Amino acid sequence: KIFMKLRYFQIRRDLSFCGFTLIEMLLVLFAVLLLTHFAYLVFPQASEHEQVEGGFKRIEHALYIAQQYAIMNRTYTMVRYTKSNKQFEVSDYFTKKVLYTFTFPIDIFPIIYTNELRIQVTEQGSFSKSQTYYFQTPVGKYRLVLLLGQGRFYYEKM
Repeated sequence: KIFMKLRYFQIRRDLSFCGFTLIEMLLVLFAVLLLTHFAYLVFPQASEHEQVEGGFKRIEHALYIAQQYAIMNRTYTMVRYTKSNKQFEVSDYFTKKVLYTFTFPIDIFPIIYTNELRIQVTEQGSFSKSQTYYFQTPVGKYRLVLLLGQGRFYYEKM
């Protein structure tokens, strides 16, 4: 019986020394935060690249909205970029009703020779003509390729 009591106190004593103190946890957390801060200072281009990718995801989203609206309402839609206000806009082709607008948080602009870029989507959701548009970004040039047929498109870095 005495052995059982001694064994109980020995187990309790071992458990009281397990784990980390609050100061040790805070020091580890501080070290991790400090390393991530230096990583962002060393790699600022990575965040710029993410912003550019996010901008092209917005263009992709605008094209999907134009295709879905055209199919659902059996009408033509227009995706337009104007140089003057640096804004993308999705609208109904005939009624000119604006469905969606957005601007970029970073300098992404198409290399166009006219005042605006226009992409027309037919009532089947396909593009009226296949084209390639070039974009200048802070991390390099990209191109957006519109394919005829089922309304497919893609963008890639050049």
